[in-house]
Amino acid sequence: MKSKLLKYTLRLDKELFQKVKYIANEERRSVNREFEYIIKLSVKHYENKHGTINFTYFINE
Repeated sequence: MKSKLLKYTLRLDKELFQKVKYIANEERRSVNREFEYIIKLSVKHYENKHGTINFTYFINE
C-alpha cells in the first residue's frame, strides 16, 4: 500500500531547529509534527491572503 506521507530532507540552521524543538516540547508534539503544524499555518495564511491553492500533485515512485 502506498503511503500518503512524503519523506523530505530539510537543511536548517541549528539555532532555529533548537527553537522549534523547544516549542514542540512545550506543545507536547514531536519536532516533525511541530514542523508540519508550522507549515500548515503558513499555507493557511497564504491561502487566506491569496485564495485557495487548487492543484493535483502526483509523485512518481
